Amino acid sequence: AASVWIVFTPRPLALRGPEAQAVPAPGSQAEAAKLADLLINPAIAADRDAAYQSLLARWGVPHDRSKGGPPCGRERVDGLACLARVGPWRKLRAVNLPAVIELATPAGEQRYATVTALDEERVTLAFGEATFTFALNEVERFWEGPFTLVWKPTTLGSALIEPGMRGRDVERLRQRLDEIDGQPAGGRRRNVYDDDLKARVVAFQRSRSLVPDGIVGPETLVHLSTAVHDGSIPLLRPAVASR
Repeated sequence: AASVWIVFTPRPLALRGPEAQAVPAPGSQAEAAKLADLLINPAIAADRDAAYQSLLARWGVPHDRSKGGPPCGRERVDGLACLARVGPWRKLRAVNLPAVIELATPAGEQRYATVTALDEERVTLAFGEATFTFALNEVERFWEGPFTLVWKPTTLGSALIEPGMRGRDVERLRQRLDEIDGQPAGGRRRNVYDDDLKARVVAFQRSRSLVPDGIVGPETLVHLSTAVHDGSIPLLRPAVASR
């Protein structure tokens, strides 16, 4: 059976239900556990609200449970927006942001966890106050790929920027690519989405394993927002040095 490492944060989990199993106290020795067992353990906070509370906490934002459900579909919370996509791991690894994933118990019931770290072989999941690190194939038995992340939009205002457009958003797009590429701002017609800008957008999309269509939609915007790390964005892996 696959083993995982368990780490508990300082505040203890509250047991729920008369048959809730005990969980290790803070600072206790790590135990081996299987994800299948955790998903059916009533002591583990694997509900959707707990997952989104954990996700937003990484951005320093409280989750208002009284409004019900995730913060997506409502007005932005503290300037954050949501993006829902379907895996695989490489897509989540490329965007490099914490995300809520939907899991299924062996009986097919829905459970939720927050991905807080991810590399080529392992993933760390948060269930409320507790975090567990698993081999990727252990989680894949219960996850079919859906995930939702929150992100902080850049100064770009449009939800879609396409070749042929003009205006302030096109100029801001050029400025963002200049920052990412380490180039000084320059040139004329910076507010026009011309062939040169499309080539730069396509190159960026390819570098991020996105569809290289030159259209700056929500997913490309997310990658643009994280490409220059400002220290306030929670990441799944440490940021690499800028070029």
